[in-house]
Amino acid sequence: MVAILLSRGCTRVHSFDLIKAPTHDERDLIHNLKPSVFAYRTLSQSRHIANAQKRMLARSLTLKTLLLITGLVAALVLLVEILFDETWLDQAILTIGTITTIGGFFSLLLRENH
Repeated sequence: MVAILLSRGCTRVHSFDLIKAPTHDERDLIHNLKPSVFAYRTLSQSRHIANAQKRMLARSLTLKTLLLITGLVAALVLLVEILFDETWLDQAILTIGTITTIGGFFSLLLRENH
């Protein structure tokens, strides 16, 4: 859950740590605890979490990468269209290329970045 929240840009992710040993009764309920026996920790300020966020961003597809892939697919479709006139291979690659290109642009448009 933490990975999903952080990957979506949520920075207010906390953990609740019980410092004292649990008694497993009503004294462990949050409204009965004294502030000295528990701690809220902000996970997004952790050095390890910050490193993990950087790694996630480094491995995600950027707009430039998506546009490059879309351009390469479009160039391949155009090349096949010019070289192979009216064959089944031409039609298959043209169809796959068109679907891939349209899907790529829709994924860019519909992608939510919070």
